[in-house]
Amino acid sequence: MLINNVDAVPQWARVLSYQTLSTVIGRSLFVYTKKGPLQLNLFSLLIAPSGENKTVALKNHMNPVLSRFQKLAKVKVLLPSDYTTESMKDWFDYELLEQESGKVEKRDSGMLVKDEFTKIFKDIRKPYLSDQLEFLSFLYDGHIPARMTKKGGYQSPNEVSVNLVAATTPEFYRVLPRSVFLQGLGNRFLYVVVDEISPFRDNDPEEYFQSYVQASFREEVFNKLARLLLQYHSVAKKSCLYVPPEVGKRLMEVGKEKRELAQPLYKEDRYDLRSSYLTRLHEFSMKVAALEAVNRVGLLDSTGEKEPYEIDLTLEDANRAIEFVGHQYQEFERMLTLWENIETSERARFRLRDIMDVKSVIATEGGIIPMTTLRRKTGIESEKLWSILLEAIHNGEIKVYEGKKDPSKTGPVTKYFILTSMNVEIENWLHELPLEKSHSEV
Repeated sequence: MLINNVDAVPQWARVLSYQTLSTVIGRSLFVYTKKGPLQLNLFSLLIAPSGENKTVALKNHMNPVLSRFQKLAKVKVLLPSDYTTESMKDWFDYELLEQESGKVEKRDSGMLVKDEFTKIFKDIRKPYLSDQLEFLSFLYDGHIPARMTKKGGYQSPNEVSVNLVAATTPEFYRVLPRSVFLQGLGNRFLYVVVDEISPFRDNDPEEYFQSYVQASFREEVFNKLARLLLQYHSVAKKSCLYVPPEVGKRLMEVGKEKRELAQPLYKEDRYDLRSSYLTRLHEFSMKVAALEAVNRVGLLDSTGEKEPYEIDLTLEDANRAIEFVGHQYQEFERMLTLWENIETSERARFRLRDIMDVKSVIATEGGIIPMTTLRRKTGIESEKLWSILLEAIHNGEIKVYEGKKDPSKTGPVTKYFILTSMNVEIENWLHELPLEKSHSEV
């Protein structure tokens, strides 16, 4: 559908096509499973260097087409990109809308576009924005819980279908907290990773610089795509999805396979992020297979060849979805590797700075300092300070000495830390401790 009309990385264009289709379907179609109805919404995140036209596909293709679709279908599907959790809840609140306008305007689906997604992870450190991660998880799962408001009192829970499209720079790796995955939101995304500056591809000036006529033709393409989306919207409203046994078996095999891969990873390390993402792939494959089927049948209906009421998923739909999801897991692993590499180098950089700070404090005290004074002057909590000192001792930058035991006092003997780079005269009442005995109560 849109994939050939989007100027973007091929995988990103494919993801955006799925999400655009899902947006116009809204809550009209579900994959019905033993666990309950599965809606077809997706969350995606493109991570690419600045200057790689991350938002070109959004601003110059997807948004104009959806804006035109809104007018044709007389629905609102482009959600406010700047919002608070409460204001977004109000957007979907039918009862509140009825109180304010005197009529019910049904809003239960849409697309949320976040241009600089990194800001969310910076914002969650602010107390009044700390619920953002949980709220985004609610949006993905399609359920906004009941709540109490000052204006409207008790507000009923809302069932919604939201597609989130986000883009960011590699700054994402520096601010991404591990809690995003442990909480579950990070496992709900499809990732597309660009980790290099692409070559300059526009070599034909006549093609690059467009005339008024060419620009007008572009507008007509947008209008044509909007009408096509309206066709899908109409097909979805009068249809239902059916998964034949052979297709269901193929999709279940994928779920079993991915869970079997996840089990040993989780057993070895309960915080292994790959295990939880693997278990999500079965869900992704069902959603994408359904979208492939809707795309195929919607095109048939637009040519008058079929009047669809029951849309049957085919093995081809399932296999295309499985291929896509397999590639998607590779993208997730790339993202995770890049993030973990940044995280490791950042930790090393900050640890080097911590050691330098501690050594600086010791130097100001003449090269020798008792633990109690060091703790007070650095302001570093005890466990972290010991970790820094042990690494410096291991590196040979610091030596630790122990004083004599005073029989009249209880408690441990005071430890003194001495810089090896300074010519410090060691008093005879101090004796050096080996590394394995350095870390004990003081």
